Amino acid sequence: MLNSTLTIGQYESVFGSNYTEWNYLELSCDNAIVDTYIHEKDTIINEILYHKINDWGLLRETEINTKLWYRSFDDETEILIMDLSLEIGDTFTIDTTDYVVDTIFTQGSLKIIEFDFTPDECIGFVENLRFEEGRGPNLNLEFAITGDNFDIKLFRCHTKDSVTENFLIEYFSSDCSMDLINTENFEIEKVRVYPNPANDLLTIESLDNSPKSIEIYSINGVKVHSDNTTNIIETINIDHLQTGLYFVLIKDGNYSSSIKILIE
Repeated sequence: MLNSTLTIGQYESVFGSNYTEWNYLELSCDNAIVDTYIHEKDTIINEILYHKINDWGLLRETEINTKLWYRSFDDETEILIMDLSLEIGDTFTIDTTDYVVDTIFTQGSLKIIEFDFTPDECIGFVENLRFEEGRGPNLNLEFAITGDNFDIKLFRCHTKDSVTENFLIEYFSSDCSMDLINTENFEIEKVRVYPNPANDLLTIESLDNSPKSIEIYSINGVKVHSDNTTNIIETINIDHLQTGLYFVLIKDGNYSSSIKILIE
C-alpha cells in the first residue's frame, strides 16, 4: 500500500470538449460484452450544468472536477459516484456498502484512488475499484450508483474528442466497440464495425467470406436493417437512419456479436 497524500487542486475533467465515450466490458468466463456510455449534449437544470449521457442519465462535476455526480432524468436526487478528495483510510459508500481507500498514487499526471475491493473473477485478471482522474470509476458508472455485483464491468476505453485510451489492449482487440462472444481466445478479433460514431456509411469487416447475417436494431429493439452476405467487407448505407444509438448483430453460424454504435 502506498501512503500518499496528494494536494487537492484543479483536476482534469472526465469530459472532452466535444465528445466523450466510456467503454466497459461485462466479463464472464467465455464472453466479453461492451457497455458504452456516450456524452451526447449538455443541459441546464435549475441553473446547474449537466452532461446528458445517452438515454442513461445526467452527470455533473464540481467546479474543480473533484467530484462526479449522477442523477436520473425523472428524479432530482443526486448520487455521488466519484470523489478525488478522499484520503487513505476514508470510506466511500456505494448503495449501502462502505469501501475503504487503500492506495493513492499518480499515473502520469493523473490522480488514482484505489479501494480495498476486488470483484470476483474467472478470466485471469482483475482490478480493484478505482476512481481515476480525467476518466471516472473503473468498474462501471452503473456500479458506482447501485453497488450491484451484476453491474460490475471493467474499464476498457475512454475517449475524449479524438483521443482514445485503451486500457485492455493486451487482452482484447484494439477496437473498443468490439464484443467477443463464445470464443476460447479473447484475442481473436472476428469482426470489426466502423466508423463509430457513423454518418452515412457503416462498414462490417470479417475474417473470411463465410455466410453471415447482419441486422441493425434501434435502442428500442426495432429492426431497421437486415441482410445476408458472404463479403469480407460489407458496406451499409445508413444515411436514412435517425441520430441515436443502435445495435449491430452479426451471426455466421457458430459465432455471434452484438455491437453498439452511434449514428450521428
